[in-house]
Amino acid sequence: MRNYIFILLWCFIFCACSKNETSIQLQIKGDITDAHPRIVTSDSTYLLTLDSTGACKIILPAMQEPEIANLYYSDIYGGTPLYILPGTTLSIGMERGSVKTFDGESADMCRQLNDFRLLRQFSLSGDDVLEEKQYLAKLERLVEQCNVHLDTMKQDRKFIELLKKRMFFHIYSDIPDYVTFYSFRTGDTAYIPSEHFREVMVRVISDEDGIVNTGMYSMLPSFIDILCPTVSRTDYKTKLAYLQGRFKHARVLSYVSDYYITGYLKNEGIQYLPEVRQEYDRLVQDSAMKSKFDAYCARALKTAPGQPAPDFSFPDMDGNMVSLEDLRGKYVYIDIWATYCSPCRAEIPYLQKLEEKLKDKNIYFVSISVDTNKKTWENMVKKDQLGGIQLHCGKNPKFMDDYDIPGIPRFILIDPEGRFCGARVGHPSTPGWGEYLAELVK
Repeated sequence: MRNYIFILLWCFIFCACSKNETSIQLQIKGDITDAHPRIVTSDSTYLLTLDSTGACKIILPAMQEPEIANLYYSDIYGGTPLYILPGTTLSIGMERGSVKTFDGESADMCRQLNDFRLLRQFSLSGDDVLEEKQYLAKLERLVEQCNVHLDTMKQDRKFIELLKKRMFFHIYSDIPDYVTFYSFRTGDTAYIPSEHFREVMVRVISDEDGIVNTGMYSMLPSFIDILCPTVSRTDYKTKLAYLQGRFKHARVLSYVSDYYITGYLKNEGIQYLPEVRQEYDRLVQDSAMKSKFDAYCARALKTAPGQPAPDFSFPDMDGNMVSLEDLRGKYVYIDIWATYCSPCRAEIPYLQKLEEKLKDKNIYFVSISVDTNKKTWENMVKKDQLGGIQLHCGKNPKFMDDYDIPGIPRFILIDPEGRFCGARVGHPSTPGWGEYLAELVK
């Protein structure tokens, strides 16, 4: 009899858990070579494995309450919020980094979460000329107006309450921009946030449960950078000390620790991995996040100083193929850029001066464009009379992966033997970089 009761109890628990499981079906159309999708929920990160057609299915563990999760196409693209309704199926259609369709019981809620009209309606714009007191009062009024608007929506109340909380974070996420641009707009170069202003910022990010349940992790670094300023943007140890004293929720601590430690390695170089490995494993509890970090490190180690640089071969302006092997015997300073990239274009005058300064030295200057429109690249090279060796790569995921290039501009230095001096080196505009190169190649 006792065994019979135990079996019934086990079956009840199993059925209850199964009932609250959520099935997510993802279909990505077109080229999926650069797709590395993942879903971040309140309890974990789930790395998704696509089949040859760009499809996958994942069953999320049972949860008692709805929440807002985020779907990422890859590291380059921002997250798409998803309304996770326990015990339902959600189908998502994507093309590249953009979600095109939602289908399922929570589809309407997902569409409302991604309604940019709502985000624009309750966003601040150009208000960084207001004094702090006026600005904070305007934020409060905007939250009140947003809540009134959301209360008119005919949706489940749990969804409305989550959306209110997410919109609260959306509205207050403008604060770091206010701090950044206030001095510029007003000319008050001595401005630093008041103690009261900082207290408001602390209150916002102290709602850790709210951040986790609405998936608003991405707002945290910009707040932390103001509340915990450092002399160097790579001073991750000061950041980690602040994080451990501020955050208690394992999900929040995992996210921000991963952000700053990974950022440190990306900025300073993978050779510092032994320095941060133990601290990373202690602070980051998310197994999928760790797997993603390990995958990044494995890729980055291939581009560490002294490692052989993978060969490439791309056409120049005349259609002639130029490979890295062709450039052996000299240093090769590579600029990965695109015509549509404003920061890339801003580096061009500095690069031209550097090319002129070192034109007779032991170095090649190679600019590799990732423009998908080759004609646009050709027109700009001709119009602006760009020098050096101009090559067109276009859309080439293998090259971007071989050289671990998640974004542009990127500058790379290869030695005369074809080995990496650095996969992330100084920009032409970086103070002291020109002098360093001149000394290296003299």
